[in-house]
Amino acid sequence: MINKRGQGMSTSTIVLLILAVVVLVILILGFTMGWGKIAPWLSKNNVDDIVTSCETACVMGGTYDFCSAPRTIIDSQKNRNVTTCIVLSKVNDFKSYGIKNCPAMDCSLECNKIDINGQIGSTTSSNLDYNVKDVTSSGTDCYVPIK
Repeated sequence: MINKRGQGMSTSTIVLLILAVVVLVILILGFTMGWGKIAPWLSKNNVDDIVTSCETACVMGGTYDFCSAPRTIIDSQKNRNVTTCIVLSKVNDFKSYGIKNCPAMDCSLECNKIDINGQIGSTTSSNLDYNVKDVTSSGTDCYVPIK
């Protein structure tokens, strides 16, 4: 009879346990810190997600969500813009994302309340500005500098 009491874990079991711990740590970091920080090559564009959230805000009548909540949109060329659904739906530079205007929503934004990438709207223009006239409540000329 063979005495098996002194036998330890096999090498393959130890390797599998180490791999399981590494995978668990990566999953925890990915879900807590965000996958874009852990593995930037995994992040893709989120245009469809933003389109859906803007359409949902419109249908549900979420004035704050559509008019004021900042959205970070990242397209396939990794262009990153932070602004609201109303701006994404009405400004020509963002029309390619396919976010529809919400005619039932009255956003009534003043020029100095329109924000694109941390830049605020003003009535003075330069050569490199977003024209956000269609977003303003008064329909007056309003421009936001392109960062």
